[in-house]
Amino acid sequence: MLDVGRPWQAPNLTYWPGRRLGTPAPRVEETEMAMTMERRETRQAGQRETHDAAVIRLAGEAAARGVTVYRAGSEWFAPSRTRPGTLHRVTAYSCDCPGFARHQRCGHHSALLAHMGWLPAGDPDPAPPVAPVALAVPSAPCPDCDGAGHRRMSTGGGLDAWVYAACRCQRAAA
Repeated sequence: MLDVGRPWQAPNLTYWPGRRLGTPAPRVEETEMAMTMERRETRQAGQRETHDAAVIRLAGEAAARGVTVYRAGSEWFAPSRTRPGTLHRVTAYSCDCPGFARHQRCGHHSALLAHMGWLPAGDPDPAPPVAPVALAVPSAPCPDCDGAGHRRMSTGGGLDAWVYAACRCQRAAA
């Protein structure tokens, strides 16, 4: 019996480098997931990638995948990897793909910048950030002695009848 609920899909038997002809090629999602996991493992915990470093990295990945940009009149286009047969319009400032809309960078845009020679200059692997240092914050002064370590007490007799007694705060012990 023929299943008419699902559209028929041709088997994925395209040539993939390193595989025998006729064996299925990995899906785009599997390849991208492997590259994402590799990036996560190489990036140190707590260190974020800068925008310039991401653009340089994406240009290298686009070149490795064979992403090319095409000019049609005054506009530039790049093919989609996730939607075969679709071209994304790319400018020097943006791309109309969902990745650029989400991250403000993508492989298509980076491929155009590399093609034009406009990749940002900079070290793609900057030095790791310096760990934050805890600063000693002075505590509030003692409410009894106002931080002096002793308090003035009256003996009850005249103007000169004051005694200075040691305060029980931590400053008096120091």
